Amino acid sequence: MTKRQMNARRKALREYLAELYGDDTVLLDGPEFDGGLVGVTTDGRLVYSYDKLAEALCEANRWSREDAIDWIEFNTIRSLPYIGARAPVVMNDLDPDEFLPAKRKRKATH
Repeated sequence: MTKRQMNARRKALREYLAELYGDDTVLLDGPEFDGGLVGVTTDGRLVYSYDKLAEALCEANRWSREDAIDWIEFNTIRSLPYIGARAPVVMNDLDPDEFLPAKRKRKATH
């Protein structure tokens, strides 16, 4: 996706969110972060997937996964407390299969 397309998509997203949740919905800076957006909380805070954010930053900036994770940790996660009550949420993805006892036993024996 080109920068122009990403910016157009972001504009449409802002308009959509403003219509549903008001103008104070906070998006993470830069349209490349939109690739990590996975939902909205009941109080209108945006929810981003940590893994999808890393993938989106890798793709948009041609970064390694390690560089993307460094960026997320230093420039994104650390800034969230300063945004205030409407700060986005960055969640860690879980694989439900990891909780199945058979999978845990199998992994332990390999």
